[in-house]
Amino acid sequence: MVAKAMLCFNNKIIYSRCDEAYRLTHSGNLNVPPEATDVFCNGPCLAETRLVLGCINGVISDFLFYNRATVRDITYALSAGCGSTGYRGDFKVARYIDDETSSASILPRLTGFYALALFMWWWILLL
Repeated sequence: MVAKAMLCFNNKIIYSRCDEAYRLTHSGNLNVPPEATDVFCNGPCLAETRLVLGCINGVISDFLFYNRATVRDITYALSAGCGSTGYRGDFKVARYIDDETSSASILPRLTGFYALALFMWWWILLL
């Protein structure tokens, strides 16, 4: 499932016109400098980034990026960065990351859990 969600980033139909430098990364970052705010918000990048988020959310509703951001956190950063408040041009996703996202899907955590469970099961069989 995680691999399928990651394919949303490479979908040439979704991300077709947005400059690669401004695209949402796998790590959950929006690398939009303040001077590129109007280009990002008024051009194809905002719409295409929202499509990528919709694609990810459609695959895994509780997807967690490498920086622990959720789709919701990134959506908030987009709204603030493209909004008309003092946060316009500020696309720092970290500001919106909620520590209560621990139940979200993240591959390394699941892999570690299953490895531990398998080890414990193997250890019990040896006894």
